[in-house]
Amino acid sequence: MIARKLLVAMFALMPVAALAQSPEPPTTPPDTEGEETVHRPRQFGRFASPSDDEVDDAMAFMRENAPNRTLALQMLPDDGTSLRRNVMGFMVARYRMLEGIKREDPKLYETKVAQLRVEDELYGLLSSGDTPEEREKMRDQITRASRRLYELSLEERQQRIERLKEFIEREQNDLAVDRSQIDAMVNARVEVLIQEGQSGLRKDVSRRDRRRDRERTPSTHPGRQ
Repeated sequence: MIARKLLVAMFALMPVAALAQSPEPPTTPPDTEGEETVHRPRQFGRFASPSDDEVDDAMAFMRENAPNRTLALQMLPDDGTSLRRNVMGFMVARYRMLEGIKREDPKLYETKVAQLRVEDELYGLLSSGDTPEEREKMRDQITRASRRLYELSLEERQQRIERLKEFIEREQNDLAVDRSQIDAMVNARVEVLIQEGQSGLRKDVSRRDRRRDRERTPSTHPGRQ
C-alpha cells in the first residue's frame, strides 16, 4: 500500500505529461565577465541538495498551490529511507524550476502556477475515486479541470510566441543599426588587428557584445522552465 502511494505521489509532483506541456526554457548562462556571477539553482538529485530552508520554502509553496499532493507526500513514512526523500526531490526540483521562471518571466510564472493548481485539483479528484465507476460520477468536474489545463497550456504557448516576436523585432532593429554603421565597425576592427596582430583575432566580439547577445537570446523554454 505504501509503495502504491509512493508511486502516485511521485508522479503527482511532476507536470501532467499527458497534456504535452511545452518544455521549460533553458537557464540563461551566468554572466562572469566583470560582474557578480549569478548561479541558477540546479535540479535536486542530479546536482546540489537543497538546504533545510529551501525545503521549508518548497513545502510552504506546495501546501498553498498543491495541497492534495502535499498531503500525499506527508502520508509517506519518514523513516530515513530514500522513499520520502525521492518524492521530496521531485517537489524541490519543480519549486526550483518555477522560481527560475519567476525571476525571468513573471507572467509565464503565473501561468505555470495556475497549471500546478489545476493539476492538483485533478489529482484530488482522481484520488477520491478508486474505480472507473466512482470516477464516472465526477466526469463533469474532471472535464472542466482538464479543459482548463489545456487552456493554460495554449496560453503558455501564446506567451512564448509573443516573446519570440519581440526578440525578432529587436534583432531587426539592431541589424538595421549595424548595417548603417558597418564602415565604422570595419575601421575599428582594422585598428585592433594592426595594433595587436594575430592576438587581435581573439577579440572579434567584445565583452559587451557577448553579454548583449546572451540577453537578447529568447527563451523557448525563461530558467530550466
